[in-house]
Amino acid sequence: MNDNNKMLDFAQNVNSLSVPKGLKKFVFKNSDSLLNYPDPKSKYLNLLISKFLKVKKECVTYVNGSTEIFFSLPKFLGKQIGLIIQPTFWEYEVANKKAGVNVQSFQLKESQKFRLNIRELDKNINEDMVVYLCNPNNPTSTLIDKNELSQLISKHKNTTFVVDETYLLFRKDYSKITLTMEAQSLKNLYVASSLSKIFALPGIRAGFLVSSPENIGRFTEWRIPYSNNSLSEAITTWLLKQTAYIVKTRTYYQVARKEFFNLLKRNFREKILFFKPEANFILGKILTDQTSTQIVKVLKKRGILVRDGAELSFLGNKWIRFTIKQPKQNKELLIELGQILK
Repeated sequence: MNDNNKMLDFAQNVNSLSVPKGLKKFVFKNSDSLLNYPDPKSKYLNLLISKFLKVKKECVTYVNGSTEIFFSLPKFLGKQIGLIIQPTFWEYEVANKKAGVNVQSFQLKESQKFRLNIRELDKNINEDMVVYLCNPNNPTSTLIDKNELSQLISKHKNTTFVVDETYLLFRKDYSKITLTMEAQSLKNLYVASSLSKIFALPGIRAGFLVSSPENIGRFTEWRIPYSNNSLSEAITTWLLKQTAYIVKTRTYYQVARKEFFNLLKRNFREKILFFKPEANFILGKILTDQTSTQIVKVLKKRGILVRDGAELSFLGNKWIRFTIKQPKQNKELLIELGQILK
């Protein structure tokens, strides 16, 4: 049982390495930045992000968290239908419904281990549509093959694709499998990402959008002026220079994903079915008579938070999702689960 007064939070998918060293000192020294208006077009920060991604500066824009992207694009794009791959991140559906878009769902299959079947998806696509994809997908932690996805996007030139690569940033092979390079020339592709998760700073609301120069130019002119703030911009500028932290994060999760997955499989073979994670979190199906809500409730009493599948669309009360943390914390979750599962 967790003896600390602080809850062990496995529900949020933020970096378990915590924030980069020196952050608090930097924030204290730069707090005066709040006395000034931010650059409405974030020109310098866009330049830094473009260098970080190795894309043209005209193809990227800094945003007030990926949430700004998902709630802005439905109105900005003006398409009638939003096709959402389910189960996935809740914001895509909510944002489209708020914009009056007709939401359609394409459901991933448990029998296919929640891997996206591109051929089946292809049959459900039409022109007056925006297709939303999360890669790796939240909450299934599955990865979409880059080549197959790129071919699909190129084939449907009149269909718009929005690909959320927030959790791809955690991967060591990021530069090989991101679609940011392709987004520069594919006018029907928008690549969105949040920086909050990898830097364990959800409070600063930092993210970026990559697309063709024409798309980014129109989006920049269309969006609300001064939607960012000066301190967040200063912090993000500093974060993008923490290359050692990014390398350390990616190296850790490359090993931790495999080790924790194998450990869970060995300990809960007949009690929870875990799906191989490609991101920094794991999805599991409860095989006992207990529900996820019952297990989540007991874990919370013991000081541990995990995500209840009953709260996630297209899953239900036999599913749980939790992030991969540090070995000591992972072990604590393992012990508590072992005591609760019957």
